[in-house]
Amino acid sequence: MDQRPNVGTVAYLQQNDRFIYYLITKELSNSKPTYDTITAAITKLRDFIIKHGVKKLAIPRIGCGLDKLDWSRVR
Repeated sequence: MDQRPNVGTVAYLQQNDRFIYYLITKELSNSKPTYDTITAAITKLRDFIIKHGVKKLAIPRIGCGLDKLDWSRVR
């Protein structure tokens, strides 16, 4: 929370040589993300991955469960 992330950005934690990234895609947990906010967050995530030298990334199908976005478009 000290990072004060805005919608469309990424917050992260570092544990030893691993990073945990939080994609901020919506203002409140009960609101819905948009394709634009997901795109912005993924772009920021790419920048952090390059900066931190990350070689592997595990990520779920973001925005496609309860948020009901189309995976073929998000992908």
